[in-house]
Amino acid sequence: MGAAVFEVIRGLGTAYVDGTERMEIHVRVDDAKTLPHAMNIRIPVLLDISRLLKYSARTR
Repeated sequence: MGAAVFEVIRGLGTAYVDGTERMEIHVRVDDAKTLPHAMNIRIPVLLDISRLLKYSARTR
């Protein structure tokens, strides 16, 4: 099951060991209600940015 939400993506100015920039994606609380979540637990999600661009991430 998928949910479409609008978000703000920002770089953290640091990189992972492989050189990939670390990023945070901020979703408004009202929009986040459709996303899987639980208190103090990171839940894996697949971010589908486009047909060719997908990221594994975790919500918290």
